[in-house]
Amino acid sequence: MTYPINSQKIIKVLNKVSKLKELKSDKQFVLKQLFKNLISSFGSPVKLKTYKRNKNHSGIGDFLLKKQNIDPSKTLKTVFLGRPGSGKTTTIFSANKENMLTCEVNATDTVGLLKEKTTIGIDYNECELEGGIRLKLYGTPGQKRYDYVQTQTLSNADIYIILIDLSSVAPFAEFMYYKNIIDNNGEKDALRAVLFTHYDIKENSMTQLSKEIRRKCHSEILTFKIDTRSTEDVLNLLNKLTHINQDPSGFNQHYQQNL
Repeated sequence: MTYPINSQKIIKVLNKVSKLKELKSDKQFVLKQLFKNLISSFGSPVKLKTYKRNKNHSGIGDFLLKKQNIDPSKTLKTVFLGRPGSGKTTTIFSANKENMLTCEVNATDTVGLLKEKTTIGIDYNECELEGGIRLKLYGTPGQKRYDYVQTQTLSNADIYIILIDLSSVAPFAEFMYYKNIIDNNGEKDALRAVLFTHYDIKENSMTQLSKEIRRKCHSEILTFKIDTRSTEDVLNLLNKLTHINQDPSGFNQHYQQNL
C-alpha cells in the first residue's frame, strides 16, 4: 500500500482478505495485525478495535464483502467530520453496534486533554435503514495534521456531516474549517448537515450558532442536535437525511423543523 492511505485502499485490502477461503488464525486477529502494518507510517502504535457482539459472526472482512451484493443505487456514502472529541466515533458506533472498524492510538498531544484515545485513521461502519438503503459510514480524524486523510475520504460521498461540540471555545470557527475542506475537496451536490453534540453543556448557544451557520451557507444546510450515544437518535437522524437525499423536495420541510 502506498502513501497516502485512504478509505478506498483500506476497503480494497479488506475485500481481498475476506475472499480467502481459509485463514490460519482467527480473522479478527489477522485483520488487526494487517491494519497495524498498513497504518504504521503514521508513526505511532495503533490499537485497532473491531466491535463485535455476535460471536458467530464471520468477521468484519465478510461483513464488508456483503456490500458487493447490494444495489448501488441504494447505497450511500456518508462522511463525518469534526474536531477530536466531537463524537464522530461514538455516532458511527451507535449506528450499528455489532460491527465497526476503528484505528485508535494514545493521544499524546493537546488532544490528550480531551480524551485518552484518538482516531488517526478512518472509522468505518455500515447500517441498513428504511427502504433497504444501506449507509457506508466513514469517520475522519479531527486533527489538522491528518488533513490528507480527510480530503481523501470526501470523494464520491452522498452526505457530509459536520459534528460541532458545543463545549468548544470557538464552535463557529471549527465549522468554517470543516466547511472549507468540504467546499474544496467534496462533492458539490452532496447533502450537508451539522450535528450539535454536548448540547447539555451549552444548549443556550445552539440556536444562535445554528442561525449563523445557515446564514453562512445560504440556507443550504441542515442543523440538528443529537445524543451520539443513543442508537435511536442516530438512526432517526440518518433515516431523515437519507430520505432527503433520495427526495430533495423534502429539504424545506425538514429545514423548517430544524433549530
